[in-house]
Amino acid sequence: MTPDVLPTLPVRAPSRRPWALRLAAAALVAAACGAAALAFLHLRDPRRALEATERALARGEPVTLIGATGPPAWYEFRAGQGQTVLAQAGDGTFSAATWTLCLLELLPDPRTIAYRVRLQARHGAGDATGGVGIYVARRASPADPAAPQVFAALSYNDAHPRAELLTNLPELIRKKRKAVQADRAELRVFRYEPGAEPGLRPSGALAGIPFQPAGERAAAPWRDLEVTVTPDKVELSWDGQPYGPVAAERLAEKMARVPGTAFDPRGGLGIYLDHGWATFRNVTVTPLSTSAGGTSP
Repeated sequence: MTPDVLPTLPVRAPSRRPWALRLAAAALVAAACGAAALAFLHLRDPRRALEATERALARGEPVTLIGATGPPAWYEFRAGQGQTVLAQAGDGTFSAATWTLCLLELLPDPRTIAYRVRLQARHGAGDATGGVGIYVARRASPADPAAPQVFAALSYNDAHPRAELLTNLPELIRKKRKAVQADRAELRVFRYEPGAEPGLRPSGALAGIPFQPAGERAAAPWRDLEVTVTPDKVELSWDGQPYGPVAAERLAEKMARVPGTAFDPRGGLGIYLDHGWATFRNVTVTPLSTSAGGTSP
């Protein structure tokens, strides 16, 4: 069940990373000022909002999952509950911060086999190995809720360029690796297994769009992400730069490595946030017409 008031995180210092320590300090401020200072009221009956969203999608109507300001109409944690702060940013936009992996589902079933999801994200801080974005086609074995999950995600890291990964390596390894890949917003298939180490396992990049990271700062730029999903292919757009198509068979091949799962356009979709802080707005889902890939009944 989604709570009426967005939760705050227990105050603790999870790591030596500066941004993580600032996050812990922010949680302390939230506790001192009261939940109302940083959290905001959620819908009294979020399940009813979800049902209305699903009915609209089934009729082929576009829906808004997160508006220009305010919280999601509905959400549910698929990873990171208890280790993620959800709050309202100073400009009224929806904010999330985590020192682990957060999968915040906004829609468990798009009610169509062909749709386009759009999202605006602002990545303010995080680890060099983390990222932020949107995931689609999330599936887990229906027989075991604790089983590994698989999903596809378009994600990026605006806080740290990949070159920092090289500078943080031991000197002996650094000499052998004289270059790193260019910074890109990438589409990957992820396997997430709660309790495992490592819990999150990405595939190699299936697609990538180059960009220049803004660096870790509060006034990070808004980025426009778009993913178009059909049974046959997935297409991407990053800040107006299109990429694709990526054949669905390529995603299905990697997802099939988790027993009981497969690429399913009607799998869950939501926010992907790995070790960092970001804000989100204008998240919409638009069913496509039959000629563009077909909608399911």
